[in-house]
Amino acid sequence: MSLKSTVDEVYIGGGNAYNQLIRGTMVNVTLAPDLLTLQSRVTWIVFYSLNLQPMISKLATMLPSQAKTIILTNGGLGQFPSGFEKFTALQRL
Repeated sequence: MSLKSTVDEVYIGGGNAYNQLIRGTMVNVTLAPDLLTLQSRVTWIVFYSLNLQPMISKLATMLPSQAKTIILTNGGLGQFPSGFEKFTALQRL
């Protein structure tokens, strides 16, 4: 994903804001393996109402290591994603 150099927050969601509140209402997506890895200014990342389970083992590699906030709302995850130890600046999960 290519972003302006001033962007430090990214929200990616399925449906609308109302749907994110309804547990189980998710969309199936395929995210790029390097989705935000090159976006060094992005420190706040929100995924909502996306079925993240199929990419759970790759999720950490899709995000910049300097992320301070990662929010996974209604993502259908059955277990905690591996690789999150790389986020040494993480303040909120």
